Amino acid sequence: MTTTLRSISLSILVLACSPLSAQMKYLDRMDAGLKNFSLRKLVALRADQPPVLDGKLDDDCWKESNVYTDFQKTCVGPGELVANQTNFYVLFDQRYLYVAFECFEDDMSGLRTKAFIQDDEQNIQGDDRVEVWLDLDHDHWQAVNLVLSASGATMDQTIERPVQYAFSSNYKPQWNGKWHSSVSRYDDRWTAGIFIDVNHISNRKNFDGRTFGLLAGRGRSSRVGNQIQVKQRQQTQFLSAEQKNAVSERNTFDYARFAEYSCIPYCEDRTDRMNTYAGFSSPIRFADLVCGENPLAVRSIAFNEAHANYSGRVWQKPMFWGNNPLRLHLKNTSESALNIAVEVATQDQNGDRALNRQTLKIPAEESRQVTTEIKIRDFDFQSFEVKISDANTGRLFYHTSYMSRVPPFVEFDLEAVYLPQEQSGRIRCIPVMHNADTYDLTVSLIRQETGEVIASELLTEFSSGNDYIVCLGDHDIKNLPAGDYALLCQLIDARGMVAGTFKQLFTRKVYGDDRSFSARRETYSYGGVKGDAVVVSFPGRKDMVFPEHTSYIPFWDFNNVGVSYEFVEAWGYGSQSCNEPMQDKKNRYTRVEIIENTPSRVTVLYQYALNNNNYKIYFNEWVDELYTFYPDGTGTRNIRIWANTDLHHTTCQPQYVIPPGILPEAILEPVITRVSNIQGENVENRLGSEVTVKGYNKSWNEEILRIPLKNRPDAFLVLGKNQGLVDNYVTSNFLYQNEDSRDVRFNLGAHWPMSEIDIDVFNIVSVNRPYHSWIGNMRINTNTEREPNEVTLLIGATDQDDDHIRLVASSWLYPARVVVLSHNAVDTGFNHVKKAYELTLKKGALPKVELRFLPQKFETIINPAIMLRDFHRSPADCEVFIKGNRLAADKYSLTSIGSNDSDMLIWIDKAVSAQDTILIR
Repeated sequence: MTTTLRSISLSILVLACSPLSAQMKYLDRMDAGLKNFSLRKLVALRADQPPVLDGKLDDDCWKESNVYTDFQKTCVGPGELVANQTNFYVLFDQRYLYVAFECFEDDMSGLRTKAFIQDDEQNIQGDDRVEVWLDLDHDHWQAVNLVLSASGATMDQTIERPVQYAFSSNYKPQWNGKWHSSVSRYDDRWTAGIFIDVNHISNRKNFDGRTFGLLAGRGRSSRVGNQIQVKQRQQTQFLSAEQKNAVSERNTFDYARFAEYSCIPYCEDRTDRMNTYAGFSSPIRFADLVCGENPLAVRSIAFNEAHANYSGRVWQKPMFWGNNPLRLHLKNTSESALNIAVEVATQDQNGDRALNRQTLKIPAEESRQVTTEIKIRDFDFQSFEVKISDANTGRLFYHTSYMSRVPPFVEFDLEAVYLPQEQSGRIRCIPVMHNADTYDLTVSLIRQETGEVIASELLTEFSSGNDYIVCLGDHDIKNLPAGDYALLCQLIDARGMVAGTFKQLFTRKVYGDDRSFSARRETYSYGGVKGDAVVVSFPGRKDMVFPEHTSYIPFWDFNNVGVSYEFVEAWGYGSQSCNEPMQDKKNRYTRVEIIENTPSRVTVLYQYALNNNNYKIYFNEWVDELYTFYPDGTGTRNIRIWANTDLHHTTCQPQYVIPPGILPEAILEPVITRVSNIQGENVENRLGSEVTVKGYNKSWNEEILRIPLKNRPDAFLVLGKNQGLVDNYVTSNFLYQNEDSRDVRFNLGAHWPMSEIDIDVFNIVSVNRPYHSWIGNMRINTNTEREPNEVTLLIGATDQDDDHIRLVASSWLYPARVVVLSHNAVDTGFNHVKKAYELTLKKGALPKVELRFLPQKFETIINPAIMLRDFHRSPADCEVFIKGNRLAADKYSLTSIGSNDSDMLIWIDKAVSAQDTILIR
């Protein structure tokens, strides 16, 4: 079948931002202007006679060098000039780059120098130190980091940050470059020289006009702010041998939380982190270091760059397939006119080079704004290169390149996969590209397991429109059996050649009516991504899954739309970004195990380390989470944190997990979250409304969070503040984002670990892979004397109304007192972690117990679970009676557990009141 699309210019798509398509709904939130990067130029002069490597800085060449002094703080007053001045010097010759620091200090006796004098000493980040970050190829992607402490200790590593603005990076501390260093100390300062053999660590020779990216920093770690209270211990009793080997003593160093760190250039954007391994060290924020005097200054560069921040206040549109604008602000600093050539080059997916070249004349001491084009012929990660040279002589003035995110050239609306059966089952698509009318598009629906092509269609005159069109129109997607599928898209150019390929993955789920309550390890798919998982199934359309491709982070799967309570997270601590299981993409420290799997109860253990994305476990902090589930879709999440710091830890952050090809509006109710207490007081967050202000619930003794979803069960969460279920005071803001935030639809990020890139919410380009939108968070201040810190929450999924959830919450938070009428058992109390009443039969007593409940808050107890210790009877020989009436077999579940099956667990699928007597015999 061939379909002709309506031909409308993409300028309507970008500028008018019509709200008809998923991509345009993203653009509605985005700044239509180009992202402008202001550039700072540093100049390295040629050293005719190389300096001596003694750290003293008394050579004539240092005195003739340019000196840069405006070091600004990155924390504790970010943006302020430092009181203890730092001078930075830089020189070059054909082989070496020479840099030097002069670090003035009003208290030399207070220098912190605990790191050993050896290469790759990781503890150096807690010392007084200087650092150089060099982007040798000026690609804003890869850089080397050289660190030198005041005692002469060194460390070096590489950084790869293919996504701009990300906190997360790929650090390789095992890298060793060829560089030399020396330090000297004086009464009022210490000095450092670093000589870098550029030819050894870069394939390109050093020469006049070459441009590096550079950031120079200084850390003063001993005199500013308070120390984190760190308990020096090794908590290894629950670790495997492999995990124990991954833990080292240097992961438990003291670190000055508010140590002074300063750098040049200073970048205002996200410089609130406390240390060197933070957002400001992204190569996109480096200065331009030009080797030798250069008559041309590049003041700024601007292009479309996918970017968003955590609060949703800043959104920047990405580049699209086709010709994209690039703007350069250039200044001729010489006394004569310059004829310059500007070249912008990219490569397509086949490696073919696409070049745009233009020339212009810039009069002496004047500026010009140059607008040219970037030819994008690929999607996902796309680099472009800029060269500026003398048009007459070919002398290179400037060279740089950037790696950007580009959405696929076509976007799909896959609501048909996720919406109810009675709605249309058609797939729709829209082009997201410039110059679309020069291509045709083939779309093929493929079953991933077999490679079978189910349907295919050719779309001709593939022009950018302002609405979706139906593709594969003769095929109803709702008739597909369960499985993993792909929409294979190929752009066909005028020559009939394939110019681009994109594959949209998705998973189709089909739930039967005979689903039972159980746990199992199996191959599991979400959004077309398949892998190992532990799956806890419940009757109806709900599963709790622990998938390997999310670092086993559990979430509810409601017919391929998810809700997660997330995990424990520690912020900062000398790492880049957060320490959390989401960083453990290789599952080095993360595991999940089915502990108990019976018709009455399922228990799953989830263990992980608080590591950064370089797999470093700062302060040796680990977490156990014990999930206990019952057949009605309720359960508990018991969190045990082996904490070695007293800083706050986030313990819960409810989030939507949204599959590809759909926006939150399609699956959310108008009321997207509701928080209430036992009395029924509540606050709501609605689509299109501002997020509820902070501090609404401080006086409540409990919080019940409900997360409604269209045509699906609702997830809920219950927090009790006065039942001893949370160690230390808890701060919770389940509806709070930021006073300047909009609703949760703005918080769409590639932060979910199924993303192919490292953890990053700053680059939003499309909805072609699973993503999340978060609601709020909860945190505790850990106590290092507790082993462990502990938090227990009630969780669940239900189709029932708010009153029912309040009864469930009350039954757990305020358990009834048990009256044993048969007098042959002892009530040992309610176990909140197991969500069960526990009784022990007296020695020699018959396996028969009669009891009733005396409720605290409400007269009704929802679905009680009763553990009878030392019951010694087979479930097949037992019966359950309520008020003298024998319960039907489908209204309760009996299971023998414990050693030698000595104990009996009874789960009752019924609301029980204070007047009801319960007999188990």
